Amino acid sequence: MTERRVLGRLSHPFIIPLHFAISTPTSYLFILSFCPGGDLFFHLQKEGFFSHERARLYAAEVLLALQVCGHYASVAAPVS
Repeated sequence: MTERRVLGRLSHPFIIPLHFAISTPTSYLFILSFCPGGDLFFHLQKEGFFSHERARLYAAEVLLALQVCGHYASVAAPVS
């Protein structure tokens, strides 16, 4: 369950913090902070399209968050 370990360690302004993780026989449940209006797709549907400047800003934020996740995932991955 690498996702749980990575999300549990992350502290970044573009990533929603993980509070709890629950495992059932059929699924994993992640309890995250509630962020009203924090869904990028919601804003895209509402506005129809983004300006180039705004799209570049969102792309940069997503790339920074993925970079942090990638760093923690590579640290959390077992070395074989």
